[in-house]
Formats: sequence, C-alpha cells, structure tokens
Amino acid sequence: MAEYKLKKPIITSAGETIEVLNLDWDSLSFGDFSTVRRVRLMMGEVSASDSVSPKLDNGLRIALAWVAAVKGTKGLVVEDCVRLSMLDTLELSDECFDGYLTA
Repeated sequence: MAEYKLKKPIITSAGETIEVLNLDWDSLSFGDFSTVRRVRLMMGEVSASDSVSPKLDNGLRIALAWVAAVKGTKGLVVEDCVRLSMLDTLELSDECFDGYLTA
C-alpha cells in the first residue's frame, strides 16, 4: 500500500478530514472496472471511453488511483473525488503511473 499526502486535505461527504490517501494497489481487481468508469464520468469524461493504454490516458490513471485510494483509506467514498484539489488530482495520475503501472 502506498501513501499519498494531499496538498489540500479533503473534507469527506461524512464530514471527516483526510490528509493522507492510502493507495491499495494490490486490492484492485477486474470487479473495480465499473467503479473506475463511474469516477471517469464524474470527472466529466462524457463517454468514459476505454483506452487501450492506461499509460497514455491521464483520466484512466486518475480514476485507477482514486479507486485504489477509496479501497485503502477509511472513510473515503467514490463520490468524494469531486472534493479533490486539481493539483492533487493531477499528481494522482503520476502516482498511478510511477507506483502501479511501472511496478
């Protein structure tokens, strides 16, 4: 499990403050694909088309990292992704590429 310290803490929909995301890469499975698509739609990717390569698709990397964070961070839910700062959102893409896709 990887840790990511947020630049700007998140106040979850339940009112909890989260300063660190625990990215549980090992728990991601095929069953999470629909959740990844849901996050992409919430990000405004109208079609949420499936990329051939996550290494080239920034939106897919962000969604993968968010689902890993939800699975590893107590109190975090998928819908809290809209509370993430833009800087943290973009850095999660890098976390996914560096910590998961190239591991």
